Amino acid sequence: MEMRTIKTWLDSFGWQFLTMDETTLRIFRNENDDVDFFLRNTSHWILLKIVPAIPPTLTKPSDITRRLLAVNRDMRLAKHTLTKEGDIALAVELPKDSLEPAVLRDAIERMHRYISHYRSYLSIVPPPWFHS
Repeated sequence: MEMRTIKTWLDSFGWQFLTMDETTLRIFRNENDDVDFFLRNTSHWILLKIVPAIPPTLTKPSDITRRLLAVNRDMRLAKHTLTKEGDIALAVELPKDSLEPAVLRDAIERMHRYISHYRSYLSIVPPPWFHS
């Protein structure tokens, strides 16, 4: 699958992208969205990753690994991981040989929803009245 095809699909979904190199795109909904995806086009897979899935400015709870396992049980298609640097990532691997536009769109939309839904559970969000 050529990157040109993926870019055409992303345009049709209403997502924006920046070309990072010949195999990697940074994709985002709009300029105000705080969720950035990286899409890598490999020989057999389309890899989607949001890293960091939780902004580094938010503190991770002490039981983060237990929470990640609990969240991963609830999610379909995507999984959270911890990077070597300690960041939380959300990743999806899609096989290229059977990839259809609807599958890619579903993966992107689902990942975006998961980030929004689980962000507060996977971090210690300060109360609204707290200002650092």
